[in-house]
Amino acid sequence: MDPSSEQARRRWYKRPSRIIPVVFAMALAIAVPVAWATFIDVPPSNPFYNDINAIQGAGVTQGCGGGNFCPNDNITRQAEAAFVHRAAPRAAYVQGDEVTLDTYPTVDDLGSVTIQIGGTTGGTQFVKVDAAVTTVISSATGCPCRSLYYIGDSSGDQFSYFHWNMNDTVATDVTFGTGGLQTGSATAVIPVPTGTTQTFHAWAATSGGTGSVDAYAELTAATAPFGSTGAGTLDKKIDSAGKFATRPK
Repeated sequence: MDPSSEQARRRWYKRPSRIIPVVFAMALAIAVPVAWATFIDVPPSNPFYNDINAIQGAGVTQGCGGGNFCPNDNITRQAEAAFVHRAAPRAAYVQGDEVTLDTYPTVDDLGSVTIQIGGTTGGTQFVKVDAAVTTVISSATGCPCRSLYYIGDSSGDQFSYFHWNMNDTVATDVTFGTGGLQTGSATAVIPVPTGTTQTFHAWAATSGGTGSVDAYAELTAATAPFGSTGAGTLDKKIDSAGKFATRPK
């Protein structure tokens, strides 16, 4: 189904199953490529071969120089501190401002979260991003209105999303804070280069109805050095850029 097709998009919105949040853990497994570097002095026969290559791929170590890891050397306290700092998780949080949503395909930025990725350059770590979105109808003409929101990068490109959700905004009360609020969430686990700073946004829009919908989002982000297998892969249906290889089913 071509996501740029208006007719296809309408069919997508009308199907009830699309309103249910996509659970990443149920998606098919696609390995995310990682730039592994096999150390000269760590052959596959080494019982710690996979472990050593995993921490290299996560940017935790660059070895001792000359393409070697020096597996039998002692570790200094300062090197231990570097290893822990490169592998330790990080967390970030932001609450965005309330925004009156435009109509899809025009999307609005509900806020962004920025987080530093551990490790030295050349590896891959991961960021788990969660967006909790609250919507309220500020003008009920033609509503209830449908809203959609998704986690993405700074481009706002709704067809290159990481994850999205859609729900119907409750219209029982149009006074903010006294009822008529609807909440939902979006989530993503995204492979990112080590030693970088990454920013993710919660994008939103309305689709259906002629009333006005306000929304705000809270975003949290946390880093992890390894994927679900303990290495640089994710059991997710995403590509190496962290985006869905196909539209989620």
